[in-house]
Amino acid sequence: MNCKNRIENRCTLGLHGGSPSLGVCLICDQYDGPPRGAGDVIHAITTATGIAKAVDTVTGGCGGCARRRAALNAAVPFTDEESKG
Repeated sequence: MNCKNRIENRCTLGLHGGSPSLGVCLICDQYDGPPRGAGDVIHAITTATGIAKAVDTVTGGCGGCARRRAALNAAVPFTDEESKG
């Protein structure tokens, strides 16, 4: 996993105590790297199109987006070969 926020087993955002396990990184809602699964693709599309911001504005925040993103990534994961494109 090549998250731009993870350098030498350290989270540059200071999340999860600064040194999260790989398992925690796999479900992190601040992940910034190649898509890990369908959840990351949907997140990228809704963010790029403004849908995510519109939902946040109307509802006052998603409230479950990170959980759904992690669940979709787990349900439809990409292999390393698929994520390299």
